[in-house]
Amino acid sequence: MNSLTMVRSLFEYNYWAVDRILRVACRPEPSQLTSQTAMPHGSLWATLFHSLGAEWLWIERCKGHSPSSFLAGEESPDLEAMSQKWAAQRATTLELLHSLDEEELSRTISYKSLRGTERSNILGDILIHVATHTTQHRAEAAQILTELGHSPGDLHYDEYIEARSTAD
Repeated sequence: MNSLTMVRSLFEYNYWAVDRILRVACRPEPSQLTSQTAMPHGSLWATLFHSLGAEWLWIERCKGHSPSSFLAGEESPDLEAMSQKWAAQRATTLELLHSLDEEELSRTISYKSLRGTERSNILGDILIHVATHTTQHRAEAAQILTELGHSPGDLHYDEYIEARSTAD
């Protein structure tokens, strides 16, 4: 398996797992979406929104844009709207991933940080960061949901592989 195939697989797995989280996130009482927790971003809603916003920001940078602000909408906890934004982001990210070839993973991406500082990173490193960042915050969201009595179940990669093989 080459590096690009592996990166694509990580993103497909992430979307499978995020979908499971979003399906379960509608089960708690609406007020529990924004209830403060011990997780770094505070609430289930803020955790999910941060993960979506971070992917949006980094993928925009990979496409040659340098947004000057984070994704808008965190103040309006609406899971249906978030699910639609994740679906749109998935399409954008996968379009980017499928437009790349193996050599492009070594390309340097230059961008401005949200504070306006010039930065640069290797495209492959950015993509791995995005995938692992989503994994971290998805795990936090799963923990919050489990503590609320709504576990999303196992989100292991092998569960994804099994689900993918039975869907084919």
